Amino acid sequence: MADDPRRDTGGDEDLTWLWGVAGLALAGAVAATVLLVRRLRGP
Repeated sequence: MADDPRRDTGGDEDLTWLWGVAGLALAGAVAATVLLVRRLRGP
């Protein structure tokens, strides 16, 4: 069972999913900040 490649990559899939969620959260935070700054500087 130690030679089963599926066991070795299981953790990597969780890490990839976590990075994907973190990236989406960061992109959302940046977009919200840009919109907020534009409204505060508005005409």
